[in-house]
Amino acid sequence: MIRLRDLRLFQAGGSLDESLAHQAGLTARLVGAESCWIMLLDHGDGDNPRMRVCATHGPLPEAALGASIGWSEGISGHLL
Repeated sequence: MIRLRDLRLFQAGGSLDESLAHQAGLTARLVGAESCWIMLLDHGDGDNPRMRVCATHGPLPEAALGASIGWSEGISGHLL
């Protein structure tokens, strides 16, 4: 029930950036991770989608902040 309450609070408060950052922190704590990154589709077309980091909790390599990840590029790209 607490997790559902936290999700409701995520949907109800603050800007999208603030809500995503809060959700990254909740997710990291939920799974016992030091860091969590939320990546969302950013641009590209149907055959070449791209995503980028939109929210973080914990350490993140500087190069990842502005990176645009495409199909098959690294672990994130394989998930895409």
